[in-house]
Amino acid sequence: SDSDCKAPARPAGRAGAMAPPQAGSVFTDRVIKRFLSEARHGAFESLSDDEEESIVPWRPRDRMKTVSVALVMCLNIPVDPPDVIRTQPCARLLCWIDPASMPPQKALEAIGRNLQMQYERWQSRARYKQSLDPTHEDVRKLCLSMRRSAKDERVLLHYAGHGVPRPTANGEIWVFNRNYTQYIPLAVYDLHAWLGSPSVLVIDSSAAGVIVEAFAALLRHQSAHSATGTLDEIGGAVA
Repeated sequence: SDSDCKAPARPAGRAGAMAPPQAGSVFTDRVIKRFLSEARHGAFESLSDDEEESIVPWRPRDRMKTVSVALVMCLNIPVDPPDVIRTQPCARLLCWIDPASMPPQKALEAIGRNLQMQYERWQSRARYKQSLDPTHEDVRKLCLSMRRSAKDERVLLHYAGHGVPRPTANGEIWVFNRNYTQYIPLAVYDLHAWLGSPSVLVIDSSAAGVIVEAFAALLRHQSAHSATGTLDEIGGAVA
């Protein structure tokens, strides 16, 4: 019979049995209507034609690529810098590796590999160069080489300074001498000059905010002089 072919009715309260909201219900009148009637939803309706034309799109049309990445690792495993007092317990993992779990040189290389793998997930086609416990001259040559090969494209330098003293108030980070018997200061102004623009500088160390402030002061100084044409505009960034 026809009654035998009918689908069984859904029990009340099951998912899918809820009827769509009707006009005049709490859902349509009090939630959706109220949500779309806030003042912020009509904020751009009153803009004039000139104002709308002056709005700069937030997303650039021509996407810039990061073509070169330098990983500068100043770790000096297992020697702690003189201004660091480690508490017990303390954080010891670097790129998810415990430096004390293997010989110092192998630990340094493993940390560098792990950091590069993390960056490769973000930009797999970039050219990567590692500089493990470098000297001042090593960093200079690396930066100049990156800028020369990148031409007008963006470069990124990641500085890990967990094996050297903290950055100075003058905007200096630290590297090593040839024999690893002294810490050699490296000014962020020199880094900017070597890297050129556009560039991104990532500082991974204690008190990294000191470098951010020093770099911001550099930006303000050069932007103030750029109006006279004595210095170029800066397009780099510090993270």
